Amino acid sequence: MQRVTRRLFAPEAAVSRPLPGASPHALRPLRRPTSERTEYAPASGPYVVAALRANDPRAVWTAYKSVMSNAATWRKDAQSQVTLPPLVHSAVLASLVQHLIPSVAVVHAEMVILNMKSARIPLSLADYNNLIAIYMRNGDLRSLMDTFRSLLDNTYPSLRNRVSAIPVPPHLASLPLATPPRKITPNIRSFHLVLTAHANAGRVSETAAILEQLHAFHPTSVTSDPVSLAIMISAHANSSRRSAEDLKAIRHMLNSSAARSQFGFTDRRILDAAVRGLGLCGDFEGAKELFQSYESKYGVGGYSLESIDAMMAVCEVHGDLEMGEALLADYFNIRRRNDRTSPSDGTSKNQQLSKKRIFAMPLLSTVKALMKLNLAAGNSVRVLDLFHGELRDTQLPDRESYELVIRCYLNDGHLDEAERFFEKMHERGHKVNQDLLEAMETARETAKVA
Repeated sequence: MQRVTRRLFAPEAAVSRPLPGASPHALRPLRRPTSERTEYAPASGPYVVAALRANDPRAVWTAYKSVMSNAATWRKDAQSQVTLPPLVHSAVLASLVQHLIPSVAVVHAEMVILNMKSARIPLSLADYNNLIAIYMRNGDLRSLMDTFRSLLDNTYPSLRNRVSAIPVPPHLASLPLATPPRKITPNIRSFHLVLTAHANAGRVSETAAILEQLHAFHPTSVTSDPVSLAIMISAHANSSRRSAEDLKAIRHMLNSSAARSQFGFTDRRILDAAVRGLGLCGDFEGAKELFQSYESKYGVGGYSLESIDAMMAVCEVHGDLEMGEALLADYFNIRRRNDRTSPSDGTSKNQQLSKKRIFAMPLLSTVKALMKLNLAAGNSVRVLDLFHGELRDTQLPDRESYELVIRCYLNDGHLDEAERFFEKMHERGHKVNQDLLEAMETARETAKVA
């Protein structure tokens, strides 16, 4: 069992995973099934491995809960507990990073950490990074920073959410904490996750302070880490004030030697962040000019999914529906051209595969931004076409996309359809905003009067 899990779910693989991007790919976990004490209960570990191999987060959590519940019934004495191998716990924690509902993922992740702590399993760097990523997706900066400090101290993180109320058995409370065989140092991914969390919250000064800490831990990142500069630009773009000072800082970071010559090249991620930042800070023409000059001015050919998504976000803020529709049309045109690329045009097979990966599917945020533009313009039919077409064909709908569809039906006076999607939101466990609740109540009252 340990040999299989070590090959399939090595911690190094989790560390190398990309930052959480557009649409998380997971489903809400099922309620734990009632399980009886059977002779094969402790051997249910392979069921967890099979679910992990199938990349089915819902099945992973169901199997994991079942195994851990059976392990509790098979405990023979205070010091003996049937449990899963350490790498399986780590793999389950990694799968929760892609959970569709971040608030649920946090509770599940803390249960995994509690189980590892009870079994005296030391946390690896991948475990710390995955827990930080889960807190980041839930917007829980306090727990995220506590976990980051625990990583620096090589201690178990404190669990601040619902799982913290679960009492630890007396025989486990007195056990010393397990320590890793060697001191763990946060890697660049650890800092990127913490930087991204603060940048998403628009905390410019905190982001800058963490960036200095990253340079202290990894001095070579100053000249080899354009991602950190892109995140710093995003912090200014997400600032609540979005003042002239933020716009000036973004322009300086884009045009300074740090963005151009320090890394030896201009990174696309810096340009994407600058496009979004310029547009969100009010310089629509500057964002559009930069977006159209990737190749001519900076030598960066073509666009990535993130490039198109950045410009779509700018269109959403400035209400440019025409350009938003053109962007999505251009995306599909580029994708069709890439699909038709043949070896005879001098493009290698690896380059062709790379292009197809870049333009595999539009990002969920891209489609949602276009849905918002059409909703604001009163184009209900187009909103529903995007939801049932480009969005449902490529991504799992999230809370915000359901809300857009419900508002679309409410605007058209179709209360029955709005109620149907409202129930779907509840079935999937999505939290409903107060504004939408009030809109639903108003529509119901209006229907009663009519």
